[in-house]
Amino acid sequence: MPTKANFSKLDFFSIFLIAILPFNFALNPSSNIDLSIIRVLIPIIFLLWLAKSLFKKKLIIDSRFRAWLLIFVLLASVISLLWASNSLKAWRKILFLGSTLPFYWVIFPFLKEKANFKLFLQLIFGIALLSALVGLIQFFSQFIFGLEAVFQFQSQITPFFLGINFSRIVLEYNSWLVDLNGLTVFRALGLFPDPHLFSLFLNITLPVGFYLFFKEKKNLYLIGSLVILLTSLLTFSRAGYLSLILALAFFWLFFLKKKDTWNISITLLVIIFFLVPNPINQRLFSSFNFSEGSISERLDLWKTGVEITKNNFWTGVGIGNLSEEIRPLSNQRTPIYAHNLFLDFSSELGFLGGLALFLIIVAPIINFFKKPSEKNFLIATIFLIILTHSMFETPFYSTQLLPLILTFLAI
Repeated sequence: MPTKANFSKLDFFSIFLIAILPFNFALNPSSNIDLSIIRVLIPIIFLLWLAKSLFKKKLIIDSRFRAWLLIFVLLASVISLLWASNSLKAWRKILFLGSTLPFYWVIFPFLKEKANFKLFLQLIFGIALLSALVGLIQFFSQFIFGLEAVFQFQSQITPFFLGINFSRIVLEYNSWLVDLNGLTVFRALGLFPDPHLFSLFLNITLPVGFYLFFKEKKNLYLIGSLVILLTSLLTFSRAGYLSLILALAFFWLFFLKKKDTWNISITLLVIIFFLVPNPINQRLFSSFNFSEGSISERLDLWKTGVEITKNNFWTGVGIGNLSEEIRPLSNQRTPIYAHNLFLDFSSELGFLGGLALFLIIVAPIINFFKKPSEKNFLIATIFLIILTHSMFETPFYSTQLLPLILTFLAI
């Protein structure tokens, strides 16, 4: 007889927080401050959890190496204040990490229960499907109402979800449009600030849908997963495409290879995808055009990140201060980063900071090879996607993504 999910009111708040991640909205307590509701809720939930645990004298803490690495990253960030040239930029990132990372310790004991784990998977699949449908409507609306109308509508609702100040920066440096052989198209981005983060959100929830389908044999999970996949493709995120390809290869090697029907079907679909010209594979192939502006700019940023890491090998330049090295006196909200999560951290916290973050991301992948199981395979696939995407973006500073990454990491 299946067990029911067992959770308290405090657990309910944690689940609620996960449910609103893709629909996160911001508060504006003053004209200069954007305060995500997620960053308000996590410290409150953490303090309530800590007080309750101490009162009941039952404090369940994860003792795995990954948990200690998270503490190391936070402590290294605080210590780096000592040599950060711009303390304001440093404090902004420290406060972000300090107000978000504690969610890991709150969600860890909740997910230890088998029924709670299943509930979480069903919840994350449901909100991912809903978010994907928003993205689909958004994408196809441009062919009904026009590109300009959709762009303007998205511009008008963005301040509510991102905050007034952050939305100004997003609009100034937006990547909402893509050129497909001369045709300008509005990319699916849901309620995220850009299509790359939306792509990563959809990609790390996609394996959950397939996992539930193979477990429960319900067509809803298969159809929903295909909707999520389609929406992810319509983000036109090249980092997203590469992470999906590697995840599919991993999926085939360790799962589909044993299932003849699925093996043949997936192989045929992949062959058709690559052989038949279409906007999606053309966008993917453009990843290898190193003369393209965005590609060459990214390569330059990688070189800069490597150079700064080499010159500040043990200490880094201080948390949040990579932008100060690349463009001195730049606005604290201007999106200047290495376009590589590990270079971002190694340049700001030194080699050990970058290594710690890398080990955090690969820990669930290593765990699968040490303890093979369907559950560990699911989490390993998700972190392979995160690892690949992190080579090109910096999802660790996303209010909508970091709590979800921490939740999967806590499993």
